[in-house]
Amino acid sequence: PTIVCGNGITPVLTTATAVPTTILTGRRSVFIQNNGPNEIVCATNSSVSLTNGVTLAANGGNITLDCGSTCAMNCIAQTTNQVSGGATNFIELN
Repeated sequence: PTIVCGNGITPVLTTATAVPTTILTGRRSVFIQNNGPNEIVCATNSSVSLTNGVTLAANGGNITLDCGSTCAMNCIAQTTNQVSGGATNFIELN
C-alpha cells in the first residue's frame, strides 16, 4: 500500500477551529499535538466546547484517532488564542 502523509500547524482559537483546515483525501487517521502554553479541547464536530471533547494538555498533549476523511476535527483553546510557534501540530495518514 501507498502511505501518504499530510502535516501542518494550526493556531487554535477560543472559538471552534478546524484541525486541519483541509482534510487529506483518503485519510485514515490523524495525530494532533498541542504545543501551546494552554490546554485545548478537541472533538469531531464544530460545536466543540470546553466541556464536550478531549482535553489535550499544554506543551505536548496529544491524541491519535482513526478518523477518516469524512471526520472533521475541531479544537478550542481553554483560555486564550494560541500564538504563532505555540500552535497545534497535526499529521494525517492514509
